[in-house]
Amino acid sequence: MEKLLNDSSVEPDGVVLKATLGPDNYRLYHEFLERIEPLGLGLEWRFYRDGGWLGKITTPKKNYGWFSIWDDGFRVTVFTTLKTASDLPKNLAGYLEPTGKLFPVIVRVKTSTALKDAITLLEFKMSIK
Repeated sequence: MEKLLNDSSVEPDGVVLKATLGPDNYRLYHEFLERIEPLGLGLEWRFYRDGGWLGKITTPKKNYGWFSIWDDGFRVTVFTTLKTASDLPKNLAGYLEPTGKLFPVIVRVKTSTALKDAITLLEFKMSIK
């Protein structure tokens, strides 16, 4: 699997995202945006030299996760600690990929079920105080 959107001169606007994601994943992308809005979350695109274009999933005061485009769809990644990783809902435990001191929880969104899991993950992250 290959991460896409690595050219700093090509901003991820609607035309680029539609062409990159394809029709099914682009529909899931729009559904993702519609589902995070009522949570008070937004998606801010930024270019990082070491990671290409990444979307920060944020409120005005806090970053809750990351959004990235891959050749097989998109991913929502949330970082958690060992303590909070043990509190993950059971349906999200399979997404945990332990590395270092922070634990990335990565949902590869290709289906409506995975999209629901990504939203559940963000709700979980928002519930952590």
